[in-house]
Amino acid sequence: MKENINKGFSKISHEYEQLEKSSSLITWMRMRIRNHFEKIAISKGRLLEINCGSGIDAVYFAENGYQVHATDIATGMISYVKQKINVKKLKENLSCELLSFNELNILKPKKYNHLFSNFGGLNCSSLAELKVIFSSFVDLLEENGTITLVIMPKICMWEFLRIFKGQKSAFRRLKKGGVIANIEGEKVHTYYHDVNSIKTLLSSNFVDIKVENICFFAPAGNRVDFPEKHPKIFKLLSSLDYLSNKISVLQGYGDYYIISAKKRS
Repeated sequence: MKENINKGFSKISHEYEQLEKSSSLITWMRMRIRNHFEKIAISKGRLLEINCGSGIDAVYFAENGYQVHATDIATGMISYVKQKINVKKLKENLSCELLSFNELNILKPKKYNHLFSNFGGLNCSSLAELKVIFSSFVDLLEENGTITLVIMPKICMWEFLRIFKGQKSAFRRLKKGGVIANIEGEKVHTYYHDVNSIKTLLSSNFVDIKVENICFFAPAGNRVDFPEKHPKIFKLLSSLDYLSNKISVLQGYGDYYIISAKKRS
């Protein structure tokens, strides 16, 4: 399965780059996630990014004063990061490594102030696997180190709306045991995790857990041209998206949610 993930995400590495340049929805989502991260991180320092993709966030954080080590399992993604390090002259602030987040113990005894995972990379792991992965975070973080994880939940209203188009995938996130996603012809097992399960896994080693929805009311990330086609509706829905986080019972739903926490002393 790891080889499928490598091949599949390597094949779509170019798509990641193109979306970043062309989709204001993806830009809006990244802005939300970065704002959340920076409120939690408070002070800058050493940042470990797992499932870094083509290095879009890694470059952003490196250019904004963090010492970033970016890791990913896909060779195509890491190739993009290496190019950016050279082109943008970021060797002082950004390094990268081909590494699965199931093998983070290889990085010991290095320590980081922050750990970051964006856009559902951890959804390639079951809850049992996440328990082991989260345990590895503890040894890699400095005292009071923080984690910020972006995860896909089971409940996404925008996907449920597919039922009105007769699409059987409308409720795929609710399928027990996850689903097999087709990533450019490669079969990748994908799991959807409710926020309470993730909180439970984190609670023994982390405190000050905070949750924020992304795209609860605002369109899901695959509706990349929605803001351009419906600017007024998007403005309204994005405002409602912020408001959804003020209602505790709505937290942890949407296309994604952000969950952040501080290492327990």
